[in-house]
Order: sequence, then C-alpha cells, then structure tokens
Amino acid sequence: MRIVVNGIETFVGTGGRAFDPALPCIVFLHGAGLDHSVWALLARSFAHHGFGVLAPDFPGHGRSAGAPLSSIAALAEWTAALIAAAGVPADRRLLAVIAHLVWLATLIGALIGTTFAPLSWSQPLDRGRASRPSVN
Repeated sequence: MRIVVNGIETFVGTGGRAFDPALPCIVFLHGAGLDHSVWALLARSFAHHGFGVLAPDFPGHGRSAGAPLSSIAALAEWTAALIAAAGVPADRRLLAVIAHLVWLATLIGALIGTTFAPLSWSQPLDRGRASRPSVN
C-alpha cells in the first residue's frame, strides 16, 4: 500500500493482505540500504495469521520517495508517524516492532509510549530447529 508519512509518499508492504488497524500490529523495519522485501516471508506469515503488518520502505529506499533519513532518532520519529498515518489508534499498543537494530525499536517504543523487550535465541540451533526465544 502507499501512504503519505510526513509529506513523503511511502510504500508499505502488508504481507499480501489489506492492512487492518484493528488487528494486533507488527511493524517490520529494514536495515540501511535495504527495503521491505527483506521481511517478505515473515510479513506474509503474520499477515495470513491474524496480524496487521506494516513493512515500510524508509524514505529514499525501495519504492518510497524522499531522501534517506540522517539519524536513528529521525528514523524513530518517522516510524512513529508511519504508525499514526496507517491509522493505528494512539491508545492501542503495538504487538511488536521488529528491526535490524534493537535500539531503533527501543527508541520507537519510547516515542509512542510502549516498552519493547528484545528477543534473542537462548541456545544455539540444534538439528535445524531453533530453541524457544527468551526475553532479555
């Protein structure tokens, strides 16, 4: 889908389903020089299992217009504006922000008044199966 965030036309992947702000929302944020497609499989899986998915291309990346943002704080503020522009109610908590940078998710949480706990794998992979994630 395309929405305008802070005056910039922005492409947002939704995992192949129309975004519904009434559903629990997961935001997937790509790293520098990448775009929403790095999250394609995860976004699709969550979108087809009852979640609202937002996987934006940051300004200046992928299919989004504008110049790249110049700081992590600017990325966090832009992401908070994206969430509002997508129609997620201000009084509703996001289920998760998944980012290549844990501290970006933390800054976004601070901006929108939500605390996120980063997940990490508690044990190495064993025979191709991941262990359960633990909250740090």
